[in-house]
Amino acid sequence: MPVLGEIERVLVDPPALVLEARLDTGATGSTIDARNAREFERDGKTWVKFTLVDPAKGTPTEISRPVVRSSAVKGSSTKRYVVTLHVRLGEIAQFTEFALADRSGQGHPVILGRNFLRDQAVVDVSRRFTLPAPARP
Repeated sequence: MPVLGEIERVLVDPPALVLEARLDTGATGSTIDARNAREFERDGKTWVKFTLVDPAKGTPTEISRPVVRSSAVKGSSTKRYVVTLHVRLGEIAQFTEFALADRSGQGHPVILGRNFLRDQAVVDVSRRFTLPAPARP
């Protein structure tokens, strides 16, 4: 298994953005910085529109994805939408469920939890950026 650092760059698709991710083995799920999440219906199913911001250019990109489920926020009555996005980190490429949350005040736009890391890699928290930045397709 590859040994990864606590902070790595990942390619999130859609929309083919390279984002910094904190690899958190203590987190069950993964979270992404999504702004302006709005629920809507398409073909009788619940979807959500949200905005991801390209940190390199500062440009927003609106994404629409089907809602996998909603998750409750601990200690609050708010809910977070969970969607599936494709993520690439080095040789690891897979679809992963992400909770949508405004992480603009946080240090990293992506948290990769055990749902992504399980049986894929070992995390050494004393290391950072062990892999080169992924290229956009």
